[in-house]
Amino acid sequence: MTEDPISDLEDALRAFAGGDVERWLDACTDDVEFAFPFAPAGRPRLLRGRTEVGGYLRSVLAAASARTVRSLTVLRTDDPDVVVIELTVRARHPDPAGSSVVRETSSIAVVGLREGRVSSYRDYWNPQGGRIVTEADA
Repeated sequence: MTEDPISDLEDALRAFAGGDVERWLDACTDDVEFAFPFAPAGRPRLLRGRTEVGGYLRSVLAAASARTVRSLTVLRTDDPDVVVIELTVRARHPDPAGSSVVRETSSIAVVGLREGRVSSYRDYWNPQGGRIVTEADA
């Protein structure tokens, strides 16, 4: 970690999108909490601790491939321990026909920091799976 928690957070998010769960978890406190207020039935709404969060994030990575961060903005707030993240990730997902589809999923997250590490992450993502990307979008 550096002395710039925003830069560290951006690096950790990009690493996670590229498949590096451990780099993302290193940016989190041991007691980190991830909340998903819009999670549909059958998906977790709250995860506690690096072990639980890590298990969930590994399953997220296994569900798609060829991830790229399309946009990432970290916005500071009046509280130095709270930032807002705007993130769009493009990834290839298997479809029921046995092929695959490329989707872009955008989210906004409110992130709490403690001593430069992520202590809470409230992810306001699109639970419908994001927008299907066509060749015209590429």
